[in-house]
Amino acid sequence: MIQVEHKEINAPLPLLPEEIDPRKEKSLEIQTSLLPPVKQQLNDLLRAFGLGDDAPKNSGPSLDEALEIMTKFGPAQDHIESAIECNQLRTDFLHLQRNSSRVGHGESNDILDLLHNYKEYIRSGQLYPDHPSHAEDDSESRPKIKDKIIHKTAVLCRKVDAMIECSTRSDFGLLQAEWELWVGYLSELLPRLTSTIQALKKPEPEPANADQADTTDNLPRLIKLVIIKLLEQAVTIVKLGRIFWKKLLITPSGKTPITVSDNLSSEQFFEVRLGPEELAGMIQDFVQDLIKIVEQHQVNTKNAADLRGSIVAPGERLEAAMRPFPDFILPAASVVTPPSTQALLDDLFSDFIPPYNLAVHNLSDTVNSLKPLLEKSPHWNHRGRPQVTFL
Repeated sequence: MIQVEHKEINAPLPLLPEEIDPRKEKSLEIQTSLLPPVKQQLNDLLRAFGLGDDAPKNSGPSLDEALEIMTKFGPAQDHIESAIECNQLRTDFLHLQRNSSRVGHGESNDILDLLHNYKEYIRSGQLYPDHPSHAEDDSESRPKIKDKIIHKTAVLCRKVDAMIECSTRSDFGLLQAEWELWVGYLSELLPRLTSTIQALKKPEPEPANADQADTTDNLPRLIKLVIIKLLEQAVTIVKLGRIFWKKLLITPSGKTPITVSDNLSSEQFFEVRLGPEELAGMIQDFVQDLIKIVEQHQVNTKNAADLRGSIVAPGERLEAAMRPFPDFILPAASVVTPPSTQALLDDLFSDFIPPYNLAVHNLSDTVNSLKPLLEKSPHWNHRGRPQVTFL
């Protein structure tokens, strides 16, 4: 059985029916009345400057129309942020409050950046094809301002579409989207690890004489072998990390047997989301720190201590990632005879926990072997720490 330490959860009282309906109305308002007009205004502004694909050919810009559209962005932004704040549950987590409003503020910053490009476009004279600066802008050395505007408008429109789509998802749908992203992030680490390992394994010239077999002179080679071993073990950790998240996903090739309640409070949702996110982040940070050591061609005792501190975390983070599961995870509706949550988790992760724990243990042993080797080095960095250059 998977042993997961439970901690007491001070969950807020559930919302009353009379509190739920107004929030549903606000969510529907965001989806149907507030966000779609923003996308329309972005495209209308592009058309008013004669830059849209559907803008009439040989027609000049309509600055009066453009100014009228620009004045709508501020009130629209205020309405969106107000609706988000009305829907936000009371919480003591400051980071959760920031996440709740990030959508509105992020969109606002993107729109301001786009409007700044429009200002550049006007000031550069590119509204008029015969302006001297227009020919200068045709230079291939830098993108045209109008191309930036068209690109940023398209990106913003896609963001609005994504926000609308995201707002229609269930809690489990939101978690699925985030877990899928982490599978992608971890997958991107594998080719970096593989190429780094291949570069380190290139044959080296034989020592010029037998005296170089001395332990001190041989330190760079020994350190390099340890670094290669760490990289290979990191590949195993990353692959196991992907397995963990894939077990939680609904994909074309498989469907997870779990779901979560749609009645999670903000705090509960954040708790289910945070553990797996921190586990993935710690694995990612360890890999990046290891690759950075290789890129610098040297390692010191401080690097070794940092790696040792990091690799303790993935084991702890796995426990933290799974701690909320027994309280909030439910058998999927497709399960005909649903088992208990604990039995479901035991079955789901039975082939993952042992190899993961073994991989973390092996990685920890290898990291611990670095310090004794480094302490034999006669070379020190500027902070007085033993250091070895291994490339």
